[in-house]
Amino acid sequence: MVHSLIYASRATHPMSEATIVEILAVARRNNAQRNVTGMLLHHAGSFLQVLEGEEAAVEETYARIARDPRHDTIVLLSRGASPDRGFGEWSMGALELGPESRDLPGINDFLRTGVAGLASPGVVQRVLTGFREGRFRQHVR
Repeated sequence: MVHSLIYASRATHPMSEATIVEILAVARRNNAQRNVTGMLLHHAGSFLQVLEGEEAAVEETYARIARDPRHDTIVLLSRGASPDRGFGEWSMGALELGPESRDLPGINDFLRTGVAGLASPGVVQRVLTGFREGRFRQHVR
């Protein structure tokens, strides 16, 4: 079993491409050291992130992220055991949602509602299922 945690948040200020790249670089380095995997979706100041791994490592990572002043309105969507990793090949896969990814299955919900709409487990599941099934891989950096 692996511990999985999913949250959404809102940026406190507009973030440049360089800032997102920096966040990813730090996340990938830190996650690799802790054997934490996952993915991060970003669009227009809304984030959706999945963290997975050993429970203590995931919870410590989430606690550190939750203290980051670059975002607020943190909504914990899911936390618990999963039979396996959904994103085991990524220390942190990332997708910046733009015009080329608007029609990807499940993404429409995230684009339409942002953090607020992700409180619905059905929306989160559609986004994650589409991501896990590989429909987004060509857009991941």
